[in-house]
Amino acid sequence: MPVGGYAVREFEEDEVELLAAVGGMLGAAIDNARLVQRSRRHLAQVQALWEIDKAIVETASSPRSSRRSRAPPPACPAEKR
Repeated sequence: MPVGGYAVREFEEDEVELLAAVGGMLGAAIDNARLVQRSRRHLAQVQALWEIDKAIVETASSPRSSRRSRAPPPACPAEKR
């Protein structure tokens, strides 16, 4: 199905449906890529905050401080590739 060119023509109904479906898939892929990017940025922020929290807890001079080591926040599922 040629879609480019300079000649004017009408698309068949099934061609329009196919192009609409492909467009929908491309739109979903772009949205997913944006969500993954946002999730990775958020994960990096949470990990940075966790590091700061860990440093504060480890250096606290309070006798109630148990100096316990906590587990880091879980990694993003997309990072486990």
